[in-house]
Amino acid sequence: MIGSFVVGPSKSTWTSFIVGYLFILSSTICFGQSEQNSSSPGAGTGSSVNGNPLNPDISLDGLFSLSQFNNADPLTFSGGHDPKESGFNLQQVELTLGSNVDPYFRADANLVMIPERSLDGSVVTKIEVEEAYLTTTQLPWNLQIKAGSFFNAFGRQNSHHPHAWDFVNKPLVLSRMFGGDGLRNPGAQISWLTPLPWYSELITSSSNSTGETAASFRPEGRMRDLGDSVFLLKWNNFVSLQDDVSLNIGANYLTGPNANLGDKRKTDIVGADFYLKYRDPASLSFLALQAEVIQRRYDTSSGKLNDWGWYAQIHYRMSEPYDRWHIGLRYDWVSQKKLGSPITSPGLPNSTTGLALDRDINKRFRVSPVITFFPSEFSKLRLQYDFDKPDSFKGNNQQVVSLQFEYTIGAHGAHKF
Repeated sequence: MIGSFVVGPSKSTWTSFIVGYLFILSSTICFGQSEQNSSSPGAGTGSSVNGNPLNPDISLDGLFSLSQFNNADPLTFSGGHDPKESGFNLQQVELTLGSNVDPYFRADANLVMIPERSLDGSVVTKIEVEEAYLTTTQLPWNLQIKAGSFFNAFGRQNSHHPHAWDFVNKPLVLSRMFGGDGLRNPGAQISWLTPLPWYSELITSSSNSTGETAASFRPEGRMRDLGDSVFLLKWNNFVSLQDDVSLNIGANYLTGPNANLGDKRKTDIVGADFYLKYRDPASLSFLALQAEVIQRRYDTSSGKLNDWGWYAQIHYRMSEPYDRWHIGLRYDWVSQKKLGSPITSPGLPNSTTGLALDRDINKRFRVSPVITFFPSEFSKLRLQYDFDKPDSFKGNNQQVVSLQFEYTIGAHGAHKF
């Protein structure tokens, strides 16, 4: 479909990968010292340090919604931050901290509070460190290293936090492939800005394959060695077609072991992402088109599960004096599974392990119009309607209306392009 699948990295490849990390990381110290003519970072008055590590940027973001489902069993909203039931929903409260550590590193962290409903119907509030990582700031040769716990760079939206979404909920294909909270785990990433005449970046990373945020890989179990890691290759390209038109295209490949580790089974995921934006130079108005297509091959002892999906969305910011209004439309589609007959085929994890947060892996589509009003850059109101048609509903459909409210206080960094 989207591309061919290749064999995952060997242990010798991982050894070379780590040696490369250490070599590049050590070079930043030598390079930085030769540039600054300083015996140590922060010497003297500390004026050589970029930013103030004693006074980091801190912000708090609250995201809430009031939803009405037409079905008493609204299990089709599969994203971890999606509204889950009729009534008021706390989608998340996020505390963000960030600062330059010294001339060589920047530190960022995101702490999230989110309610979760257990199988017995009770609600438990979970507080977790969603991201916490260091990023290098002075590596030579257009290189950058990120290390810690962070969202995988696969695709366009997986690494975006809910307050940066253009819609109330997450696209279906991302929930199915990467789980409700997205693909994120402890790991390390190297990115290289190539010398091509346009912005072209190559990204590679390795991360743990275990835990509830490693859907499609190993939601349960422990890491045995570095060969159990998830490996990413990504090629990202940004081009200014005209002064008012820009284009971003990415190609992505993921590979790693899955829950059938005893059989040496693995998962391969390939994807492509597209983003085109026109900004009216005479006003604040813009029109943006975004799409992703993802294909997965999941090896099991009884065969290979092959499924895929995509979404496409349009987002328009109106012209002055209505520039605080945004409208959008998204279409989601995911395929049915291709493995035996029942979803409980031997060797295939059930939905509770994170392989798919849908009630099963069947064909499904969803249409979502949305309108958003920004009273200011620190608050927003969003109204969205979802018409959802899963095959598992046997002729019925899921319809949801959600009114979302968000506020942000403190110093919050700019959102990703």
